[in-house]
Amino acid sequence: MIKNTIIFEHLIESMEEGVIFFDAENKLAFFNTSATKLIPIDFDKHIGNELLECHLPESHNKLLRIIKSFKADRHSNYQHVKFLKGKYYENQILAVRNEQKEYLGVMLLVRDVTKRVKLENRIKALAIKDGLTGLYNLRHFYQELERELARSRRKKTPYLSLLFFDIDNFKEYNDLYGHKEGDKVIKKVAEIAASSTRRDVDSVFRYGGDEFAVILPDTGKDDASIVANRLRETYVMENLHDTSLSVGVISYTHGMDVDTFVEKADQAMYLAKNAGGNKVYVFETQDNASPSS
Repeated sequence: MIKNTIIFEHLIESMEEGVIFFDAENKLAFFNTSATKLIPIDFDKHIGNELLECHLPESHNKLLRIIKSFKADRHSNYQHVKFLKGKYYENQILAVRNEQKEYLGVMLLVRDVTKRVKLENRIKALAIKDGLTGLYNLRHFYQELERELARSRRKKTPYLSLLFFDIDNFKEYNDLYGHKEGDKVIKKVAEIAASSTRRDVDSVFRYGGDEFAVILPDTGKDDASIVANRLRETYVMENLHDTSLSVGVISYTHGMDVDTFVEKADQAMYLAKNAGGNKVYVFETQDNASPSS
């Protein structure tokens, strides 16, 4: 029995995970070396202290609720990832019981999963980002637009606008200067669109080819038109030969679905282009659209 205990303690001590054990009275009874490396607490000082006195990087109220559930024999395992001071930790909380299923205490396993989470986040970002520009891609555009439309319906406000725009004479530019130079223009448009909109509020997308879209939450038609003209004028200042931007603007109207919203924005963009390009075309509710340059 003593030999088995020594082997068990050696195994716990050699684990990369931090291991912390609180007994049935919620008092700190055991910890391993990895726990001291992962959690900046003087564990030796807290041996015998109650959980609330140990200042763990976890909500004490949450831990107490979990322990209460364990004692009621409803659960035996709880796991989640927590971000703390620039790192991600996976905390697993396990109920410890004897052969008679009597509750003996709770064991906390703490793992540093920062590398794993950052890799997962990079993979997720790649799935929704355009490789050339770093903007959100078409797939994410529809997901985001659905969310914003649902939010506008809940708030019962029409203040949601959408810009659709593409590069005038881009095919000719591409044919004359080559795809490498064409890609530079695409990236320049992406840069201008990002700098012309509100960071962490508006969302800019590469819709495909030389077409782009911007979702403007909490933005009415007049303000959306200002953003569109700012974008168009900033691009003109780059003086990229005979290229310019044609921008379509539409604001959400009650009853619109995603397909209708996108269709009307696309129509407005082509009306701007058909009016000679380098224009902003605002789609009106009664289809009384107005181009500006």
